[in-house]
Amino acid sequence: MLEVITVSEAKRIYDELLSGVEPPLERVGLGEALGRVCAEDIISPVNVPEAGRSTVDGWAVRAKDTHGASESMPALLWVAGEVYMGLVPEFSIGPGETAKIPTGGVLPAGADAVCMVEHSEDFGDRMVGIAKPVGAFENVTRAGEDITRHSVVVFRGTRIRPQEIGALAGVGVTSIPVFAKPRAAVISTGDEVVPPEAPGCGAASIRDINGPTLYAYLQGDGALPEYLGIVPDDGETLTDLLKKASGEFDIILISGGSSVGTRDMTLASVRSTGSVLAHGLALRPGKPTILGVSGRVPVIGLPGHPVSAMVVYLELVRHVLARISGEVRPRHRPLVRARITRSLASSPGREEYVRVRLKHTDEGLLAEPVLGTSAMISTMLLADGLARIPLGVEGVAAGSELEVILF
Repeated sequence: MLEVITVSEAKRIYDELLSGVEPPLERVGLGEALGRVCAEDIISPVNVPEAGRSTVDGWAVRAKDTHGASESMPALLWVAGEVYMGLVPEFSIGPGETAKIPTGGVLPAGADAVCMVEHSEDFGDRMVGIAKPVGAFENVTRAGEDITRHSVVVFRGTRIRPQEIGALAGVGVTSIPVFAKPRAAVISTGDEVVPPEAPGCGAASIRDINGPTLYAYLQGDGALPEYLGIVPDDGETLTDLLKKASGEFDIILISGGSSVGTRDMTLASVRSTGSVLAHGLALRPGKPTILGVSGRVPVIGLPGHPVSAMVVYLELVRHVLARISGEVRPRHRPLVRARITRSLASSPGREEYVRVRLKHTDEGLLAEPVLGTSAMISTMLLADGLARIPLGVEGVAAGSELEVILF
């Protein structure tokens, strides 16, 4: 029998195992930074913006000069000059004065607000009427209001997105230290499994789905995956490969051979090259998962059924990979809540993930289950995400609202 633990317990076990493990550092330019994990706090050397700027087209003013202004009695101000884009004004604004300013223009000295052009009237002879009062700093971005000099722009452990790249470019930082990408090994097992390119796959064989799928997931999550091929149901061969891989990789994923059976050698091979931390997750699909370690290298045996392997990857492997990548500010999963369209049975002792297709209606977002076994990759193609039935829930009725993890 499997000794089942929850996904949360499995994450905690690996968190403790990997505590203090830190990847080596390297430096990359902004063009190579997307998806990498920042290895140090990045401090801004400048204010952004470096000077106060207008957020509208209008007139730079001293706010107190506009108090009480109205359409019937506008505040009359003398035009002291005009602000041009890309230039710092050489004049200043005194009492009763204003200056024409475009969106993004630098505020002249003495001005503390901008009146929108539609709330003004140009009377000619360098005289402007302001028909609506403005408060101090209205329609203005102050110096350092976006990013302050000496503040942290990107924190250590953050996975770099386009917005982090934009912020770094905005403060003039063009290269950053990042953690090295983790090296990940992917191994498929089973006498019945053949390469995808195998001609004439017979009725007793199945082309390898999990190997390429896991490779793609790892690549998309910032790892350096390597596919080590298909190992037959031969414990000695798998053990030798695991011994070699544990000295070369940061994480090892084994597809297949995780269930309880006389021909499933993965459990024995993991135990002989390291230790088995647990065998079995309170998860459906994905229960027959092996949680192992060789030294401090996580070795995870995923079920052979494609859907099961993908669910375990999304719920556990991605978390472990983030830990060995140096990521300490994990990404939030894209979630929505939707009402399930049919009643579903489930066991209260496990989390259950149901493939669903989402549909927008006048009554809200609906989640329609995509039926099929965990061996059917087509069910993942048809689904928009996974509806989660939490631990302790014994089935859900049609119309119940569930959390849906979007693909």
